Amino acid sequence: MKAAELLSQLDPLSYPERQITLAQIARKTSSSDLRPLLDSLNGDLYQAHCALTMASVVGDANFLLTAFSWDWPQARKRAAALVADLSAVPSGLLEATLQLDMTSRQAFFRKIRRVGRGDLAALLIGPVAERFGPKEACLLLVALSAEDFTAWLPRLAYRLQSWRTPAGRHPDLVLAHLKEELRRCGQPWREEVWNRFSSALGILAQKKPGELLQLASEMGSPRTIWWLFSSHWGTLVAKEPRLLVKLLLSDDYRGFWKQHGLPAGVLSRLRSFDADTRLAFVEPLAGSERHLEEALRAVAPSERKALFEGATAHLDLSQQLWGANFMKALPHSIRAAEAERMLALTAVSSNLDSTINRLGQLPPDKAEERLRQLVRNPKPETRALVRGAVCTGAGLYRARLKETISDLRSLKNEADPVRFNALHALSFWPYRCTQEEHIPDLRAVLQDVCEARDTSEATRSAFRRMALRWIELAEVKAPLFNFGLEVLRSLTDASAALYLSSIRNFSKKRRETLLTALLPRVDKEIERENFHPLFALCNSLGDRVWEHPSLEERLRMLTSHTQEWDAKNAILYWLSHPKKRAERVQELLRQDPSAIAVASVLNVVNRQRQDLLDPYLKKEPTRGRFLSGDTIYVLPIYGGFHLWLPRQQKAFAEIHSLVYQDEPRTLASRAHSIRLVGELDYLPDEPFEVFLKHSELALREAALGATRNPERLLAHLNSQEARVAAYRLGRLVRDSRPEKAREILRRALDLPNKLTAKKELYRLLGLLRESAPLAEAWREENQHRDLRLAILHAWQEMLDLTEVRKLFQDAFQAEDPWLVRAALAVPRNALPKSNRIEWVERLQSLVKHPEPTLGNVVWTKLRSWAAEAPERLALTAVEGLTDLDSTAWRQAVELLLSCALVQDGHLAGSARRLREQDSEVREGRDLPARQRLRHLINRARAEENDSLRRQLLKELAGVSLPEAWQRFTVRASTDSWAEMAREVETFEEMEALLSAVKLEVARPSWEPDDVIKVARELAGDESPTARRLAVDLLAHAGTRTRWNETCRLLLEQLRGDDYPGVAERAGLLVTRPEP
Repeated sequence: MKAAELLSQLDPLSYPERQITLAQIARKTSSSDLRPLLDSLNGDLYQAHCALTMASVVGDANFLLTAFSWDWPQARKRAAALVADLSAVPSGLLEATLQLDMTSRQAFFRKIRRVGRGDLAALLIGPVAERFGPKEACLLLVALSAEDFTAWLPRLAYRLQSWRTPAGRHPDLVLAHLKEELRRCGQPWREEVWNRFSSALGILAQKKPGELLQLASEMGSPRTIWWLFSSHWGTLVAKEPRLLVKLLLSDDYRGFWKQHGLPAGVLSRLRSFDADTRLAFVEPLAGSERHLEEALRAVAPSERKALFEGATAHLDLSQQLWGANFMKALPHSIRAAEAERMLALTAVSSNLDSTINRLGQLPPDKAEERLRQLVRNPKPETRALVRGAVCTGAGLYRARLKETISDLRSLKNEADPVRFNALHALSFWPYRCTQEEHIPDLRAVLQDVCEARDTSEATRSAFRRMALRWIELAEVKAPLFNFGLEVLRSLTDASAALYLSSIRNFSKKRRETLLTALLPRVDKEIERENFHPLFALCNSLGDRVWEHPSLEERLRMLTSHTQEWDAKNAILYWLSHPKKRAERVQELLRQDPSAIAVASVLNVVNRQRQDLLDPYLKKEPTRGRFLSGDTIYVLPIYGGFHLWLPRQQKAFAEIHSLVYQDEPRTLASRAHSIRLVGELDYLPDEPFEVFLKHSELALREAALGATRNPERLLAHLNSQEARVAAYRLGRLVRDSRPEKAREILRRALDLPNKLTAKKELYRLLGLLRESAPLAEAWREENQHRDLRLAILHAWQEMLDLTEVRKLFQDAFQAEDPWLVRAALAVPRNALPKSNRIEWVERLQSLVKHPEPTLGNVVWTKLRSWAAEAPERLALTAVEGLTDLDSTAWRQAVELLLSCALVQDGHLAGSARRLREQDSEVREGRDLPARQRLRHLINRARAEENDSLRRQLLKELAGVSLPEAWQRFTVRASTDSWAEMAREVETFEEMEALLSAVKLEVARPSWEPDDVIKVARELAGDESPTARRLAVDLLAHAGTRTRWNETCRLLLEQLRGDDYPGVAERAGLLVTRPEP
C-alpha cells in the first residue's frame, strides 16, 4: 500500500476509526512492505502520527527510535512514550534520549516511571544525572529495581520532590531512609523531615503500619504526627490497633485529640475496642459536647449507657444543658433522665419554647399529659412546636407510633406551619418505625396536605423525603414501597412538578418500578408542554438515564421540540448513552444541522465523530432551530485539535481568519482567535504574520505568542512585545533538541534585549544547565541588579556543580543587600549534603552584616540550617544573644533554643552571661540583659512539646536567676510545688509562684484528676502559701469538672482555712451561679 492510498482511506473516518484502521493495516502488512510505508509517511506531523501508530502496533522499536530525531516535537514526545511501552530495549536508545528536547525527554522519563521500566531507568539514570542534573534523574529513580534504588537514593534523595511513588514501589527502603534522616537530625528539625516525607505516609500506613507507628512514637513530635497522620489514622487503626491505641493514649498525644476530637478513622473503629479502651478515649472528651456526641454515635446504642456514665462520672452535670442532636445520641434511659433533669432547671422551665422542646425528649407516656395541655394553645407557633415535640418523642423512643400518626389526622384544618413541624419530625423517624398498619392514617394526612391551599413546598418535601426512604429501603412491591410511589404521584399531581433527590444508586429494579409509577403522570405533563417532571427524573438518575429505554424514547421525541431550551435538555440526556452517543449525534445532525450549536452535540463531534465536522468548517451559514443562519457559525471549540485531520484544522483556521480580521470586533475576541489558531498542530504557514506589525499592541502580542518561528521571536526581544516574545521563545527552547536550543539562546543573548526578555533567557539557561554563559553574564561590569538576581535564581538548578557553588560566594560577599538576600533564599534541600557545611559557614559570615534588616533575615535562615551544624550555630547564637549591641537577639534566641535541645550547656551558659551583664548600663536603654533573659525564659516555657520544654527549663533551673517569676517558672515543671511554696517570703514571690503554676497546669497534658490530687496535697500542707496555691489549682480543676462533688468538698475545706488569705480567696469561687 502506498502512503497516498492510505491517507485517502483514512480521510473520511473519525479519529477512533482511523486508529483502528491503522492498527488493522499494520497487522495485515508484512514487515518487508510495512517499513517502506512507514518511511514514506514523512510529509507532515499528521503522517508522522500515522506512522507511529502503525509502528507501535507491530512493535517496531527501531522505527520508533528514528522518530527521536524528527523535526516535530509532538511526534518526538509520542515516540518516546511508545518506546517505554515496548518490552525490548532498542540499541542506541541512550544516545537518542540524550538528544531529545526537554519536553519529550521528561515526558519519556515520567512514562518510564509510570510503567515501571527498571531496565530503561537503570540504563539512562547515570548519563541523565551527569548531563541534565539530579532533579531530572529523580524522574527515573522511582522506576529502578530495589538494588539500584538503594545505590542511587543517597545521591538523589535531596532533590526528590514527592515520596509517594517511591514508597509505593520500595516501602522498606523509603521507610529505612526516613528513619535514617530522623536519626541523623536532632529533635527540633524532625518536623521538617516528617513534612518532607508527608506524601509517602499514606502508602507506608498501608504497607508498613507497625514500623511507621513505632517510628512516629520514637522520633515524632505529637503536633507533627497528629496533623500529618490526620488522613491515615483509619488505615493505621485497622492494621495495627494495638500500637495505635498505645500511641494515642500516651500523655503527649492525649492533649491533641482532647482538644480536636478523635480522628474520624479512630471513631469509625471505636466499637471494635474493648470497653476499657473506649472509656480511655472518650473520658477526656466529656468536656466537649460535640466530641462526646461523635464518640457516642460511633458505638452501638447498647453500649452508649456505660460509655456515657463512665466518661461523665468526674463531671457535675446538674446544670448542663445538652443540645437536641446530642440528646438523640443518648440511650433511652439516659435521655429520659437528662430530659427530666433539664426540665427542672430554671433556664428551661422559665421558657415555654425550651420546655416544649425538652418535653419532646421525654418518653411519650411521660410527656403526653403536659403536651396535651399545650396543644390547644391559641398561638400557631406554639402548637407547631408541640406537634413537632410529640412526633420527635415517638420516633426517639419507638413508642406510641400508631397513636401519634393517627393524631396527625386532626391537623386537616391547622395552619401549614403546624403540619410542617409534625411531618418534618416524622420524616426523621427511623425506617423501621413506619409499618404497614400506619398507611391508612398516612394516606389521610397525604390527602389533607394535597388539598390544603396553604401547603408549602417545605411540607411537601418532608412527605417526599419519607416516601423516597420507603422506596429505597422497603421490599419492592411491598405495601410501604407502593405507598411511597403513591405519595410521589399525589404530590406531583398536586403541584404539577416533580422534585427528586438522586436515585442513581437505587437498584435497577427499584428504578424501573419507580419510573413505571411516575411516567403516566410525566406523560400527562408532557402533553401540557410541561417537561419539568421528565427532566427532574433524568436529573435524579444522573448518568444512568441510558439504562432506561422508556425514558430514552421520550427524550428522543423531545429532541425535535421547537422550544430550544427543552430540546437542548432532552439532547443532553439522550446523548448520555456511552455506546450509542456517536450514532445518535449523526442522527441529530442529519435531522437538523444547526444542532451542532448544542454543547453536548458539539462535544461528541469534537471527541468522537470528527468525520461530521466538515459541513461546519465551510465559510457558509448554518440555519435551523438553534442557529438563525444570518452569519457564519464559528465552532466554539478550544481543544482536542490533535484528533482532527490537517485539512480540518486548516479550514478551522480559515474561518477564524474572518474573526481576527474583522475590524468591528473587540480586540479581546480577535486576540483570542489568533491565540486559538496558534494552538493548531497542522498549520505549517502562520496566517496572522501581518498582525506582527499591527498598530494594536494586544493583536501584536497575540500573534507573537502564537508564532512558531524563532527568527520572528528573536527580532522582537527588544520591542514593546519583548515579554511575550521571551516567554514564547522559552516554549520553543523547551521543545527543541539540546544543540538547537543552545543555538537559539546563544543568538538571543547576542542581540539587544529588553530587561524582561533577558531575565527569561537566563532562566532558560538555568533549565538547560548552561553555567558558562551565566557566569560570563555575572562577571560583566555594571550588570543590572535584576539580571544578577535572575542569574542567581537560574543557578539554583545547578548547585550540584562545584563551579556554580564557587560563583555563589560572590553573591554572599556582594555590597548589594538584594543579591545577598537572593543567595540566602537558596533552600537547604537544593544542595547536596556533603556541601551544606560550606553553606553554613557562608551564612555565619553574614550575621553581622551592616544592613540591619538583612542581619535579621540571616538569623532566621540559620534556624533552617541548624540541623547541619548545631554545635557551631549554638555558639553563634550565644554570641548573638549576649552581645548587647546586637539588634537580632530575638532571632538568636530562637536559634539557641533549637540548638540547645541537642547541645547541652549553651542555654545555661547564655543565661549566666546575661545574669552577669545585668548591671551593665547602656545609654538610652533600660536593663537590656534583663529583657533578653526574660525573653529567653518565656520562649523556653512556650515550647509545645512537654518533654522538650522540661529539658530546656531543667537546664535553666541550674542558673541563679534574678527575678522570682523566672526562678519559679523554670522549676514549675520539675520541682515540688509544696517545697517551692515554703520558699516564698514576699508577696511578689507568692504571685510569681501562683502565675508559674497556673501556666503549668493550663497545658493540655494536665488532666483534672491530676490537678485535684495535687490541690488536695497542697491543701493539707502547713505552709499558707501552699494552701493558697491549692485554691487556684482547685479553681482550674473545678471549671473543667463543672465543680463535681470532690471539688466542692475540697473548696469547703479551704473556705474554713485558718489563714485569712486562703479562706477569702476560696470564698470568691462560686460553684453554682444564681439563675
